[in-house]
Amino acid sequence: MWKILTLSLWMLQMALAGIAHSPPEQQEQPVFQWSEVPGEIEERMLGASLPEEEREALTSLAYVQVTYWDYEGRTQSGELVVHRDLAQEVADIFEELYEEGFPIASVRLIDEYGAQDELSMEANNTSAFCYRKIAGSSRLSNHALGRAIDINPLQNPHVKEG
Repeated sequence: MWKILTLSLWMLQMALAGIAHSPPEQQEQPVFQWSEVPGEIEERMLGASLPEEEREALTSLAYVQVTYWDYEGRTQSGELVVHRDLAQEVADIFEELYEEGFPIASVRLIDEYGAQDELSMEANNTSAFCYRKIAGSSRLSNHALGRAIDINPLQNPHVKEG
């Protein structure tokens, strides 16, 4: 609940700063859905954002497809991998962001950036799952569990460089 509240407060700050815009006429039916991780996505992830030896972690993950407004006011399609328990809530949050006209730079799987978080963040990419440990520890991060999303990391005040 506090994460949703934090996200809502951040969205309000962005809107007040003039970053959010009124959504233009939508051209296609927006999509906000989730499913099991499809085989072709599994293959992209294995050996990249998910080590081969951690394949069983896929059973706790879900594939989420969303529509979003880019910074030019155009609709785009995006994809995320998140924890299965959060998949519907994530789809609902992205639907709310879409309805509010909240701009997002991109929403792509971290695997499109060689599973390198730094490259994804430099591209201002909104991403979720990436198997990694918390810096300086042996514990898995919330991203490794599919329980964290970085939205517009270059503007997001809650994203900190490691």
